[in-house]
Amino acid sequence: MNKNLANMIFGKWTVIEPDIKINGRLYCLCLCECGTEKFICKSSLTSGRSTQCHKCASTRHGGHNTRLYSIWRNMKQRCSNPKASKYNIYGGRGIAVCYEWKSNFEVFKNWALQNGYSESLSIDRIDSDKGYYPENCRWADCFEQNNNLRSNHLITYNNKTLSINQWARELKISKKTLSERIRRGWNIQRAFETPVLNMEEFNDTQRLPNGRYKKNTEHVETRT
Repeated sequence: MNKNLANMIFGKWTVIEPDIKINGRLYCLCLCECGTEKFICKSSLTSGRSTQCHKCASTRHGGHNTRLYSIWRNMKQRCSNPKASKYNIYGGRGIAVCYEWKSNFEVFKNWALQNGYSESLSIDRIDSDKGYYPENCRWADCFEQNNNLRSNHLITYNNKTLSINQWARELKISKKTLSERIRRGWNIQRAFETPVLNMEEFNDTQRLPNGRYKKNTEHVETRT
């Protein structure tokens, strides 16, 4: 069906007059955000090949020296450049950047500023098996991002499922201690409920009335 594109927006183009036939092809008279008017082939608009005038395309993005610009550039690189260091775990497994962000830094910047961006946060995909697009992205700190890694070990206990990082924080046990208990084959209840004593508390439990210490004691984990 030949869709009427009147008043529709494609990138920085707004269609003023649609379906103008020139030399047998359909064009649209478009107005760019900068004020430039130009006839654009209809198929170039609908396919995304044309999103702005040459003047805008040749103008360097404002804020190109900012951290946010680097995040945008690196996001595109790891998803589309086979030579990028992390391409194999992003673009190499089908992770892509949505067209609106990939083609226009200003669109990405506006989304970022309206959705909680700060210098201390990084972009994070909610579903790590899906790409970079507004509904699947958020700004998160390092702890939140680590919880969202594909390699995370999720543990269900008392009908609650968390990553090992989250359990460690909730139980107030170091991640190293918790991971080591599980690696040793402890069941989840024992790993989660066995108290961790500091050295002073541990020594008090092992001291005999004569001031000496027990030699053969049941293993109790300690922390320094």
